[in-house]
Amino acid sequence: MNEDHATRHQDHDRAGAEVEELARVDRERGRPSEELLAGIRPLACRWALVRTGDGDMSEDVAQEALVRVVRSFETWSREGRFTTWLYRVVANTARDMGRRAKRETERRARLSALITPANPLLAPEAQTVLRTLAQAMESLSPRQRVAFDLVDLQGYSGAEAAAMQQMNESTLRVHLSRARASVKAAIRAGSVT
Repeated sequence: MNEDHATRHQDHDRAGAEVEELARVDRERGRPSEELLAGIRPLACRWALVRTGDGDMSEDVAQEALVRVVRSFETWSREGRFTTWLYRVVANTARDMGRRAKRETERRARLSALITPANPLLAPEAQTVLRTLAQAMESLSPRQRVAFDLVDLQGYSGAEAAAMQQMNESTLRVHLSRARASVKAAIRAGSVT
């Protein structure tokens, strides 16, 4: 078993040295190569899995971390090890995505609490409409959901909602249009009038 451990350690050191060399060469070019990204993907996946404990989420974290590596490659300091910098990128990505997932879970719980059947203040028809709306909103992309909520539910203008989301107003209109179409389809499918 000691020999097996030593062999794995040597393989890991060799792979790490190859990644470091690729990163140094790519640093001179100013951008990461496909070869470097392919070489670091297994590391990013492993570190993401360790950080999240969730196979599906770790794939998302690793993919987002690779995108961040491409976007911010120039911020890596030549003096530091590339793998050390990469680890921080993966760890920060896992933390950020974990926070987003937690906020999304909390948002769904709040929305669900608003439409509980036990709410005596709402007529059964209103409960059905709210339940259908909540289900429709869960199926929307995050940008569509935000656009729909800000404009149609909270009453902000398209320009205000676009500014709040730091996006072009025409982009917001596209997300809003798609959200409205999805909500309408869900309402029709639920036979809610």
